[in-house]
Amino acid sequence: MPKIPTFTAEGSVTQLQGTTSNIQMGLNQNLATALAPVTKMVVDQKVKENALQNQAEALRLENDFITDMQSVTQTINTDPKYATNKEAANIYLKQKSDQFIKKYRSLATNGNVQDKFSNYALAETQKSIFKTDGVISKNILRNLNNDYGKAKKNLLLTAYMDGGIYKQTLATDLTKLTIDTYGLQVSPPELQTLLDNIPVEIDLFDGLEDLSNSPKKTFQLLKNKNYLPNLSVEQRLDLEEKAKIYLRPQIEKDFKNYMTYIEEGKDPPIFNFELAKEVMTENVYENMIVSKTIAEDTVDDVRFLHTLPNQDLDFNLTKILEDVYKTYPINVAKGKETFLNKVIENIKSNREDDPVGYIFNIDDDIKNMSIEIDNMTAEFSAPNVYDTSAMAQAKLELTETLIQKQKDLNIKNIKVMTNDAAKSFVAAYTEAGNKNDIPTMNDMMQTLNLNYGDNDGLALTQLLENGLTYGAKVSYIFGDGELAQEGLAFDTKKEKDASIKFLKDNDVEIADIQIEIREQLKDFESILRRNVPLNSSGTLTEMDNLVEYLSFVAANRMYGKEMDASEAAISAAQTFNDNFVVEDTFYLPKKIDGKNVGDGQLNKIIETVDILQKYYLDDFGAVAFKSNFETDPVELSSKMYSQMLINGEWRNMPDGENLIFGIVLDGSNEFAPIINANGENLIVNVNDTSELVPGTDILIDFTLNFSEPDQTPVSSIIDVFEKASALAKEKGITYEEALKEIRKSKIKNIELNVD
Repeated sequence: MPKIPTFTAEGSVTQLQGTTSNIQMGLNQNLATALAPVTKMVVDQKVKENALQNQAEALRLENDFITDMQSVTQTINTDPKYATNKEAANIYLKQKSDQFIKKYRSLATNGNVQDKFSNYALAETQKSIFKTDGVISKNILRNLNNDYGKAKKNLLLTAYMDGGIYKQTLATDLTKLTIDTYGLQVSPPELQTLLDNIPVEIDLFDGLEDLSNSPKKTFQLLKNKNYLPNLSVEQRLDLEEKAKIYLRPQIEKDFKNYMTYIEEGKDPPIFNFELAKEVMTENVYENMIVSKTIAEDTVDDVRFLHTLPNQDLDFNLTKILEDVYKTYPINVAKGKETFLNKVIENIKSNREDDPVGYIFNIDDDIKNMSIEIDNMTAEFSAPNVYDTSAMAQAKLELTETLIQKQKDLNIKNIKVMTNDAAKSFVAAYTEAGNKNDIPTMNDMMQTLNLNYGDNDGLALTQLLENGLTYGAKVSYIFGDGELAQEGLAFDTKKEKDASIKFLKDNDVEIADIQIEIREQLKDFESILRRNVPLNSSGTLTEMDNLVEYLSFVAANRMYGKEMDASEAAISAAQTFNDNFVVEDTFYLPKKIDGKNVGDGQLNKIIETVDILQKYYLDDFGAVAFKSNFETDPVELSSKMYSQMLINGEWRNMPDGENLIFGIVLDGSNEFAPIINANGENLIVNVNDTSELVPGTDILIDFTLNFSEPDQTPVSSIIDVFEKASALAKEKGITYEEALKEIRKSKIKNIELNVD
């Protein structure tokens, strides 16, 4: 048989990407069978990829479904309709679940994904139902506990507020409430625990109520085991601590009151130091004992200090402290010094801020006078035990006593009522004004003269300082005149608002009216400015109040008397000016306490102050001011008298009814009232008809001004003073002694009496 030839391949074939190099095909195979394994592998790979893709899509849909279902469970937890109703909640949850399953199934790309998602969603829905049931169960129990707590609280409150049958049946009612609420909810032992706690709750409530009503008594009762017997030791101690918290502020207040009595020089009320020891902290109690010891050892000193006038307080305190440091150990002496310094500080402060209140606190006799008047007022209303004249006289006597007491203590800021009384008056007047109750406002103002007599100016000043309206001041000054009635209307909201509306409706600028009024009042304003040259704010305030008031008057006259703005402004200002006589440095009212002051009386006052300045300064006994430059008393006295004659002026006092004499100091233009050796100012009261030199029993000679001396009285007196000054230096005697040796009779119609 011939040999079949064989061939050997030489060279290489480069393998193409994506081909398999080890495929071998047998002689008995065709191409399809040879490629079958490869085909199977490719198909299997594709199947796996599809399965993974379906799984990922199903999970994504499930996550979106869960997110939506979370909002459903949130609604169930927060919506009162579902939060405590399982049936309604489950229906709602199932409806939303079906809705969301349908929604997300429609988004699946094939049936396999739909099936997978549905299985996951149904499983998640079951979990949500289980979870929601648990939450609702807790909500139901929570509501049950809340409702039980409210019902129990209502039973307790009703029992302690209404008492009677509600308090008697409280234990029974609470027991029934507990059984009805928890009988089927908790185990028998748990229920019994709740029932056993009812007497404890009642005792606790009793204890808290007693603490609120009577903390001191309850604190003592808590030491008795038979009081609130159901309480544990811890609960009893807790109530004691609460009682201490209640008691501490009251004990501190009582101790402060105890110390205040001693500081005012009065016998203190009884203070329970044993109770304070139990209730207060150790440090606070120890400080109380130290303060008590120091204060009680200085009672006599304190009483003595309260009797002293202001100018003697510091000197006598220094003397007392010198003895204290000689008598006591240093630490005790320092404590007493601190206490007495506080006493002095309080004395000065109280005398300055509320002198009448201070006097009532330290002087029981004067305080009892006030109490007696209050009792008379109360008894007068019904039945009519006292007549008004008796009460008025008693009030006038009290006022005079208060003023004299303040003078004895050298209190400069003299008042006639307590600060509280002044504030109460202002509040009542303001309330009447808000109600447009002009009769009540008028009656209130008229009581000032009835209650305070000639001192009503002091009362009015004090009320104004406490906020009394300007219209009240005008009303009182002008009595029953036209401005007085308009003054009361000025203080009522209704009238004031009507005035503002009228100006607005007629396009009238109130500023224009005020400019015209100020022009008409320029002379009066000049007097005011001279009275307070170093405090223009006081002048501005007074003038602003006056101009505002007269603007209101002008507005009323515009629509009441059919005037234009300028006419009304001039009319209002002129009406005001007509009520005063304006001199160079002071003004005099033509009405006082609502009564007319005649021209004769006004002229007599003007003549009186002129004669006093010219002829009677020596009789008044003015003392020289202190000087930083001149130390020679003779020179000081001589210059003082010269200044009084040359630069002396009469000025209005704040009440408008008194004139005060002083010197306008060179350079500063400051007005300095003169005083005599008794610390008294030279004051002339418009109502004074005594014709005496103030502060003396010397009759004023009104014929002096009718003489025509060769020299003027002023120049003659200055001549005498200068001669007396020279004589005093020459002989080494006092200025007053030198005056006695001068031939004073050379000055016509003047007797310079220096005795």
